[in-house]
Amino acid sequence: IFPALGGAKESFENLAEFFDLCRTTTMTSAMKKDMDKYGIVTMISDILAKAASSRSGKKEKDTDSVDTLRKQLHRTCTREGTPEQARNAVYAIAAMMNPRSKPITDLSVRARKEKTEFEPILKALVNPSRLSIPDDDANPKTKDRIISVMTAITAIAECAPYAFYASGEGKTGWGERAIKFALDTALLGRNTRLDTSRDDGDDSEDSDIDEESPEKSGRKKANKKKKNGVSVHCQMMS
Repeated sequence: IFPALGGAKESFENLAEFFDLCRTTTMTSAMKKDMDKYGIVTMISDILAKAASSRSGKKEKDTDSVDTLRKQLHRTCTREGTPEQARNAVYAIAAMMNPRSKPITDLSVRARKEKTEFEPILKALVNPSRLSIPDDDANPKTKDRIISVMTAITAIAECAPYAFYASGEGKTGWGERAIKFALDTALLGRNTRLDTSRDDGDDSEDSDIDEESPEKSGRKKANKKKKNGVSVHCQMMS
């Protein structure tokens, strides 16, 4: 109801640190079960995203906790999040980039920032290892993953249209490839392989977008078992 209460610099940093603790603290199986049961991570991430939309928008250097939060949100979009968390993570990233309290009015600046922020995420999401229909005998977690991927892509199309529809220097853009997959493979059932002609670099799932924050690198293996997320409605400029 009052997102500005969490949008103040110190308040937002505290929220980011709390979110980090929920994701990275080693828990017993009972604690983890309760966290999942009550949706603690999703709840906190929802608060974070709403608060992000009310940040001041001043050009201040982000603290380590906010930098860590951004990396965790990226990871939620591409690897670990439930469909709701993946969507909310995109909303949060968009709100941090373009807060409602001080929206970007120059469209060229907005386009540049959207591409910088979201093109790496789109590239990771459209990677064939993620954007594919699982086999019938795949485990439930694998089957749910494509839903999270498509949900994140849909949220990017809503929140960052300049990044989503970027042409990619005359070649098929990441957003266009996602649309082709949704139409040809998901809706029409055609077994079409994604065009990877624009892929430059490693196509593995451990891309730069999935790197852990420096202070958490020592606990990388433990962190792989954690979940994360965030949420807020995008405020599109008219």
